[in-house]
Amino acid sequence: MAIEIRETFQVAAPIEQVWSFMKSPENLAGCMPGASITQLIDERSFIGTVKLRVGAITASYDGTMSFIKLDESAREMTLLAEAREKGGGTVSGTISASLVAQPDGSTEVRCESSTDLTGRIVQVGPRHDRRGFEADNPEVCRQCERHVGDGFRGGTRHG
Repeated sequence: MAIEIRETFQVAAPIEQVWSFMKSPENLAGCMPGASITQLIDERSFIGTVKLRVGAITASYDGTMSFIKLDESAREMTLLAEAREKGGGTVSGTISASLVAQPDGSTEVRCESSTDLTGRIVQVGPRHDRRGFEADNPEVCRQCERHVGDGFRGGTRHG
């Protein structure tokens, strides 16, 4: 199943701070419910897990994510993700983000993702189709917005 998602959200922090936050794999994992980093390979690649639940099916994926684009001057990044589940399912795709400084000092974050899923989690029946996965994406954006915003309130960076 191919899933394409685009979201935009605002963070009440300057672009430099938001960029610094988003370049950290640990910070990004904190924005995704069920995700964790298990090993840093280098400054651009890491190993982790993510658990997804759709209906009665829960799947745990182990894999890698790598920054394939990290443009400091344009404040743009792209991550490549590839993972497998023990039951044979796979997930692969890209996640891109670009940051735009706003006149009020806040930052607009524009995200796009393109993901392919296979395996039992996408075979749970017609009532749990792509809309279920797409409905979760605003939650990821809200988590990211909250984590980034909370990380810089009062000038203190968390995470």
